[in-house]
This record gives sequence, structure tokens and C-alpha cells, in this order.
Amino acid sequence: MSTDPATVCLVTVTYGSRQKLLEAMLASLRDVPAIRHAVVIGNGTPWLDDVAVDHLPFTVEKVPLPRNMGTAAAFTAGLRAALATRHTFIWLMDDDLIPSPGSCEALVEAIAAEEAGGHQLVGVVAQREGHTLDLSDRHIAKPGSFLAFDIRRRLPQRKSSPKSGPKSATARSLPFAPYGGFMARPQVFETIGEPRADFVLYADDTEYSSRILRHGGVIKPVPSARVTDVVPSWNVGDENEPKSGLDRMLGSGTGFQVYYSLRNRCYFDHTRAARQQGLWYRLNRTLFLGTLFVKALRKQRLSQFRLIRRAIRDGEKARLGLNAEFPLPA
Repeated sequence: MSTDPATVCLVTVTYGSRQKLLEAMLASLRDVPAIRHAVVIGNGTPWLDDVAVDHLPFTVEKVPLPRNMGTAAAFTAGLRAALATRHTFIWLMDDDLIPSPGSCEALVEAIAAEEAGGHQLVGVVAQREGHTLDLSDRHIAKPGSFLAFDIRRRLPQRKSSPKSGPKSATARSLPFAPYGGFMARPQVFETIGEPRADFVLYADDTEYSSRILRHGGVIKPVPSARVTDVVPSWNVGDENEPKSGLDRMLGSGTGFQVYYSLRNRCYFDHTRAARQQGLWYRLNRTLFLGTLFVKALRKQRLSQFRLIRRAIRDGEKARLGLNAEFPLPA
């Protein structure tokens, strides 16, 4: 394969009945000259061979998996295939995202700029329309917090000195990034290894990408690179009907979505934040679950509350892997 530094290998995962979404995403990239190869992982999709690719200027490698194995195992298979192509950039993409023109080029340029600034391990990620790649503290698990809830934020805070003002967003690294829209050189993926299969799906990208920082690298958002969700995520609130995170938790998602997303996130946060300040963690956990229980009682959603509580317990006790009670959809 070409070793031209401008060449890109795309990796995406599809499942269910999403053939048209996948074809639309691939078609949106046909005018991007840097993309020379695409790896498509069919996560238990019998229609993978029927995906229309003859009109595309880049080669498409279709890799079928025997069943839906979750995103962690699927992206692992995709990354293995991508690394074998020896292209110099790998771009991860969800099958329902449409990148805007110029996004691929902007990501490549951002990597080059970070490397020129002295960073050896660089990941960059496109801005998803309707989402915020927020660098604020509320999106980062702090010691003693619980699922982003921290009662200390409501306590009076000391004013920071003028010399310790907030850092510019462009000067900071994201703590982690989603698969969709993330780009790096193959050496980055080789350094951080493979996604954890025991996460199955949800938060596996969080855990995986966070390894870049543990290896001394950076993850930078690139606002000029944008991707649009054709199908909104199940856990994102409706802008016409704004709800709190607790309300969405009680009213959104199917059983497997709620279970794996909360279990994995709780495990990830617990291993990073809880052990450092156990007293604050227990207090925040109690307040969080107490507030959630009251809301569940009012909304008559106690069964959802029990599911959430179970997911939290399994995450805290590191009971990972595929749970037979929550099978993935075919």
C-alpha cells in the first residue's frame, strides 16, 4: 500500500439494518482524495456483501463478524485490518455520521501541527454537530465524584487568583474521545493497544482513547472538522424538550443500552476517581441514588431505577463482559 503521508484508511462498524446509513456515509467521502482504503466491519450483518461500493474511488474491505459482538470487538477487528494496510493515518467513523467537506484534511493538518509543536503521540477528533467537546471539569471524573455528580460544586468556592485563570480550550487536551471522527497515526493505535472486549459497548471508546494521555500524548478537538449524526444518539436530550441527565436516564434507552452504558462508565469512573476520596464518593453516590429514586417514584419508573442500580453495582464490582440477561440486538 501507499506510504504517502496524506493517505488515510477509514474504519467503521455497522450492525442491524443500517445498510443505507453506511452507504450514505461512504458516499459522502468519495470526493476526499486522501482516503485510499476503507475497512467496514459487519457486526453480525448478513447484508454486508450487498453494500454498494463500486462507485467509490477508494477500495472497501468488508470484514464480517458472525454475530453482533459489540463495538469494542468490532473496532478491534477494524483496527487490525487498518494497521495491515500501512497507510499513515487511520480515521475511525460511526456508520451514521456524515463528515463535512474538508474535515479529513483539517484533521490531518491538526496532527501535523501538534507534531511540529513537539507532541509525539497525537489524536484528533472532529466536532459532532449538536454535541460539545467540552473541556470543562464537569465532564471529567474528579476524585470523589459519582457519575459526574459532585455536591462540592454547590458549596461556596474560593475565588481563583488572577494568575490562575482558566486555560484556553485550545491549549488543553481532551481526556478522551469517541470513536466517531477520531484520527491518529497507526503508531498511536499500536502504542495504546486494542479496545477492551469486556466493555462490550458504550464507554469502550472512552477507556480506549484515555490511554493516549496515560502514554504522554494529547487528544485535540478540531472545530473546523465537523461530522453530523443522521440518527441522534439515544442518550442525548431533545432540544425541544430539555431534560436533566437524571430524567433522561430514567426515560431513555432499552435495557441493554442503559445497562452497558452505566455499568462501563461507572467502572471507568470508579477506577479513576472513587478510590482517591472514598468518603466523598460514598456521599455523592448516596445523594445521586436518593435523588434518582425520588424521581423514579414520581414517574413510576422503579423498574428502571432497579436496572440502573444494578448496572452501577456491577460496574463498581468490575463485573464486565457480556451479560446474558442483556443480549445485544441481532
